[in-house]
Amino acid sequence: MLFTPIAELDLKSTNAAIRVRIIRKWEFRGATNDGPLRHVNLILADEQGTAIHAEIQAPLVADKGSLIQIDKVYELKRFRVTPSRNYYKPVDNSMMIQFTLYTQAKLVQDPPPTFPRYAYKLTSFENIGNNVDNKTYLIDVLGILTEIGSLHHVGYNNSNIIRDIFLKDINNTSTKVTLWGHQASSFSVDNNCDENDNKPVVVLFVGCLAKRFKGEAYLSATAACTWYFNPDIPEAQVYYSKLLNTKLQMIRPQATEQEFQASETLNIEDKTIEELLQLDPDMFPEQGFKCTVTISRLVQDGRWWFPSCIKCNKSSSQTSTGYQCTTCNGTETEFR
Repeated sequence: MLFTPIAELDLKSTNAAIRVRIIRKWEFRGATNDGPLRHVNLILADEQGTAIHAEIQAPLVADKGSLIQIDKVYELKRFRVTPSRNYYKPVDNSMMIQFTLYTQAKLVQDPPPTFPRYAYKLTSFENIGNNVDNKTYLIDVLGILTEIGSLHHVGYNNSNIIRDIFLKDINNTSTKVTLWGHQASSFSVDNNCDENDNKPVVVLFVGCLAKRFKGEAYLSATAACTWYFNPDIPEAQVYYSKLLNTKLQMIRPQATEQEFQASETLNIEDKTIEELLQLDPDMFPEQGFKCTVTISRLVQDGRWWFPSCIKCNKSSSQTSTGYQCTTCNGTETEFR
C-alpha cells in the first residue's frame, strides 16, 4: 500500500492512507478535567518524523479509541483532514485529523525502527515568560530534575491536588512545572533514579502552558502533558555529555503521613441533595462532599456573576468608562 506522508496531507486528502506511530494519547474533559468525556486526542508521527494532532469525538471513543494504543504503529485510512485549531496546539502543524465512523486502524506487526518516539518543539527557559500570553501552542521543555515537591491541596475546599517539579537547564536557569490531579500523584522517579549514586535525571515535559504567579513565570501541566525521563533525543545529548561524571543531590519528598493523607483525601464522599439538606452545616468535613446533579431549570431573571473589585472584592457599578467600586472607588474589576 502507498502511504501519504503527513507533510502532504491537505483538505483534499479524502482517500489518503498513512502509517504512523501513536506518540501520545489523552482524554479531554473540559477545563476542570473531571467533566464528561468530550474527545480523545492523539499525537501521530510518520517515518519522516512529521507529527500531527488527531481527535476522536466522544461518541466514537468506545469503538475507535479503545483500539488505539500508545507506542504502537497503525495504518490509518478513511479519516477526515481539517485545519488545526488556532489555540493550544500540541504540535506545529496547520492540519489535524478527525476520526469518523468509517475510520479504519490496522495494527502494523514488527514495524521498522524508523518511527520517532517523541514529538516536541522545545522552548528555552528564558523564553517561558514571553509565552505567558501565547495561546497558540502548548509548551515543551527539557531540563535536569532538581526537586520534586510534596503533594498538597489547593483551591476551594482543597478540591485540587498539585505537585511542583523544579528543573534546571544546561545554563543553570531554573523553572517550575506544576502538575495537577492524577498527574501530580503519579509522578515518580523511583524506576529512573538510584538515591545511592545521585545520577542526574533529564526530563522532557510536553504539553504545558506558561503562566505567571506573583511576577514569576512557570509552567502548568494540561491534560495533554506527559513526561519522559532521560529521553533519547539530540537535545538531551548535551546534558548527558556534561553530566557524565556528575552527581546531583535531588530534593525528594519524604513518605510522610501528611502526604499519605493528602493522597487518601482525593476520594471525596458522594452525597445526594436530600442527604446534604439533612446535614448540620457545622458537621461538614473540610474537604466537603461531591454531589452529581442534573440542571432542571434556569432562573432567567437572576445573574450568575457580578463585577467584583480586585482590591476589596465588593460589587462594582458600571460607568460610562468601565466599572467603579461602590466601596473603595477602585476601577479594576473581574467577573466572579
